[in-house]
Amino acid sequence: MRGVREIPLISFLCLFTLPIWPQDSPTTYIDSITALQITNDQKELQIERYFSSLPEDTPYLEDAYYEYSKWCFLYNGDHEKGQLYGRMERVLRLKKHDSTADKTKRNLYNLGYFYYNSDNPKPWKSKAYYDTLVSISKDHEVRLGRAYGELGLVYDKWGDFQNALEHFLLSEQILREKKYYNQAVKVLNNILAMYVELNDATYLNDFIQIKKKIETYNKSDISSSTKAKIIYNTAAMYLVAGLLEDAEKNALKSFESYKSLGIPNNIFNSIILLGVIETKKNNFNKARDYFNQAYTYTEDKKVPLSNISNNLGSLDLEMGNYERALEHYYDAISLISKGDTLSPRRQLPIQTEISISPDKKQLFSYLYDLSKAWIIYYEKDQKEEYLLEALKVLKYADATIDELFLESQEELSKLDWRKKASHVYMDAIKTAYLLNKPEVALYYMEKKKGLLLLENTTEILAKQRANIPQYILEKEEVILSDIRKHLNSLTDISSTEMQSEATEIVKKDLFSLKNKYRKFIDSIEVLYPVYVNTKKQLNISSLKDIQKTLKADEQVIDYALGDSLGYVMLITKNDIQFKQIPTSLSDLRQQIDEFQNTLIQPLTNTQEIANYKKAATNLSQVLLPFKRFRESGPQTALIIIPDGMIQKVPFEALTISEELHIPKTYFISSYTITYKYSHSLDEHIAQLRPANNNSISFLPTDFINSYLTTLPFSTKEAKGISNYYQDHTYTHEMASKELFLTEFDNNAIIHISTHGGTDSDGPWLAFYDSKLRLEELYSPKNRKELVVLSACKTDVGDIKKGEGVFSIKRGFFKAGARSVISTLWDVNEKANMEIITGFYKEIASGKKKSQALRNAKLSYLKKHANTSETSPYYWSGITLTGHDSTIDLGVTSTIYLWIFSLSILLIILFLLFKKRLRK
Repeated sequence: MRGVREIPLISFLCLFTLPIWPQDSPTTYIDSITALQITNDQKELQIERYFSSLPEDTPYLEDAYYEYSKWCFLYNGDHEKGQLYGRMERVLRLKKHDSTADKTKRNLYNLGYFYYNSDNPKPWKSKAYYDTLVSISKDHEVRLGRAYGELGLVYDKWGDFQNALEHFLLSEQILREKKYYNQAVKVLNNILAMYVELNDATYLNDFIQIKKKIETYNKSDISSSTKAKIIYNTAAMYLVAGLLEDAEKNALKSFESYKSLGIPNNIFNSIILLGVIETKKNNFNKARDYFNQAYTYTEDKKVPLSNISNNLGSLDLEMGNYERALEHYYDAISLISKGDTLSPRRQLPIQTEISISPDKKQLFSYLYDLSKAWIIYYEKDQKEEYLLEALKVLKYADATIDELFLESQEELSKLDWRKKASHVYMDAIKTAYLLNKPEVALYYMEKKKGLLLLENTTEILAKQRANIPQYILEKEEVILSDIRKHLNSLTDISSTEMQSEATEIVKKDLFSLKNKYRKFIDSIEVLYPVYVNTKKQLNISSLKDIQKTLKADEQVIDYALGDSLGYVMLITKNDIQFKQIPTSLSDLRQQIDEFQNTLIQPLTNTQEIANYKKAATNLSQVLLPFKRFRESGPQTALIIIPDGMIQKVPFEALTISEELHIPKTYFISSYTITYKYSHSLDEHIAQLRPANNNSISFLPTDFINSYLTTLPFSTKEAKGISNYYQDHTYTHEMASKELFLTEFDNNAIIHISTHGGTDSDGPWLAFYDSKLRLEELYSPKNRKELVVLSACKTDVGDIKKGEGVFSIKRGFFKAGARSVISTLWDVNEKANMEIITGFYKEIASGKKKSQALRNAKLSYLKKHANTSETSPYYWSGITLTGHDSTIDLGVTSTIYLWIFSLSILLIILFLLFKKRLRK
């Protein structure tokens, strides 16, 4: 669904102001020629002959170029010539006038407008001109407000909706202050259109909030055209939310308003909207009449023509006219990517066409609709060739969404594209499953998890491979640090203060810092092309890549969950099994909830133990429906790559059968278990430059102003782990957040024993003086071998579709951690201390991380045998995610240092004693 935006003709301030020129001014000549009753071609010929006869230093020639560029673009429809003379005007203005002069800034605005609104849009060039205008403008200039609004449109076209939203809101604020009320409301309407195009009912409340903001304006200050567009976008948003009656009522109202105003493009949009509503209501004949009527208002432009074709495809699909539906869908794709339907039938765009397309959002939508049509066609006729076609189309949809994902700069925008991408990936996984193509399914399963983390790690690698100098990286660190401080300031502001003047200042400063950072990254991309090329290479591990790294006793269990179906893949060194999870996802959710209810408290009697084993065994049979898995011997290493709700399951605590006794029935008694976001992420992090081989620990046993309770067992834990650290340990007030952020990137092993949790602002980890937030872990330089988060709920957070759990653990992977030990719930402090201390003891003896954690847990179970403290509540919430390897604490361990020192002392004493005997 498309929203209707306000893309105004260049404002009176910019283009239609007619200053009084001297009689001999070239502009007088231009005005006289354009007023003649002759053809436009004749006007062009006369004006350009005139220009060719003038020397470059002719007075006011730049003003004549301005008038002519405006006439070419707006009245003659020659967009390229409008751009050309706009550039010629800019050359003269920079030669003759100050770069910050008003007319120079007007020229920048016009060039931005010309490149964005041409028949062949070039949004990157448009953005460059607007960015230059912003950089030389003073706060609260009207033209600056308009430029922010236009930049919002550019970012929205790229699918970077968060960036677009920030620019729109700042534009509206400036225009409101300057009392350009209709322009301000137009910008707010562009936000409404953006929410419509997100095509997600969860944004309905955000949409309503913007409408309420519009209602604070006086209706007399809003033009009829803008009112009609607001009504249209309201209808479209109701349609997205499934409120068909409200949608139709507003759509009819907008249609009547547009007809009275006589604006063809807007009439077209309202007719299309009515057609879509009738399709949803199964009034197919009426819908087709609307779509056919819409042809009258296309002006033969490719975007509206493609829109009709795609909607006709959806209509015929609903009616069961599959072949006709496919033809319409392919026509829509051909129109939007090639400009016509004359190319070979059913030809899809090549990668180059996808990369340079200014209409990627629509292209993705059309490709996804086409793939769904092939899958639905298969479900009717069961022809394998239809699935092969669907898989081919999904490959192009995947390529398109990759482009949109990489073009977006703000994380919220990327998350929105990840959510959309997850639907593509699930359809591809389902199709590959039906075609028995596990290697294809695995590719999309890898892409479905942690792609944002993969992108972040790839960017760090790109900086390292481009050999970007340290002073540039330090400059980046300063900007990001400033952004972080402003984000923290906004987090600390209460809801009652959000509208205060001080808050608005913080928001503006944050906006400026983000713009500064974007320009900084743009400058790096210009200077270091290796950086640009490398950061776009999100290499995804293949089945062969994964099997190559596996040992004979290792098995990878990979999951993919959609809205209703789920799939699981078991990979060994020489084999692969691929199955659909044998239950609906609603039943799976219920089983996981039942299992978790038995985990969150100790098991104190036989009935509770029986209930636990029943829930744990049932869940294990659903999650691992492989006969060969059941036959695998003890000591098998399991690498779990979870998805969705499965990320909350501690596999160590699942049970093999209800008949076996505790603890033998626990998975931990038979398997060594680690978790991963994805194999691809693991491989990328391994390529980062390693940190110094130092260790550091932060144990804030108490907290400033008692903002959190003291942690008495942290002192014992500090003593326990001190045997394995010769490097720095910080406690009490030395365990500050600032010191941690300073030291973190320079150490290979980081241990933090503290409080953790989540609140309305997301996950956090406590230091002596304040809480560390997820967004504060960013832009690392080095790889860390291990981070141990000995705290509560460090693996708890919101689950983002297509990306995973946004826990504090995730932040450490973003910051370059190779593996992290984290917790799934509020851990028992005493049990946690025993297990973590035991873990370090095992690591020091040369065990791999996974084996060390398993041995520490088994030792704990043995120590507390026949007590309720063997309940999974105490030990199973502590998990290891990431790369599994040994860590050479060796000589860095203080216990071995003492042994070495004592040995040297004994040798010296022995030699002295021997010498004395000789005497």
